[in-house]
Amino acid sequence: MRFLKGIFALFEGMKMVAIHLFRPAVTVKYPEKRDKFSSRLRGCLAINVDKNGKIDCVGCRSCIRVCPCIDAIKIESERIDGSVIINKFEIDSGKCILCGNCVFVCPKGVLKMTPEYEMADSDKTVFIRGIDEMSRFEEEEG
Repeated sequence: MRFLKGIFALFEGMKMVAIHLFRPAVTVKYPEKRDKFSSRLRGCLAINVDKNGKIDCVGCRSCIRVCPCIDAIKIESERIDGSVIINKFEIDSGKCILCGNCVFVCPKGVLKMTPEYEMADSDKTVFIRGIDEMSRFEEEEG
């Protein structure tokens, strides 16, 4: 009796293989062909830069407060004559979980999520990006 159950299970498995053998493939040959993603994709972070290369950040640090990742965003700023000058604005993409909280909470809309999702690298220092790298990325996209 166990022998017949084994044969039955074997034919049931072969039936499933035969059914799926003639279906179209679901996977994509990734490096050559890429899927289309939604415009709402949360990819790499970028900074909105004006034509003069300045960011409109007011230095409120609300992006740092709302970020669930410790030390993913670093901002150094100073106030001179009532205006805020941003000396350092760095985002560590290696620590960032791409939640988008910093984008939603920014009062000036300085940060934005881009559709770039290929961020893998073997060197950790590549993930720490400052104003120059993020604004350069913005120019390539736009």
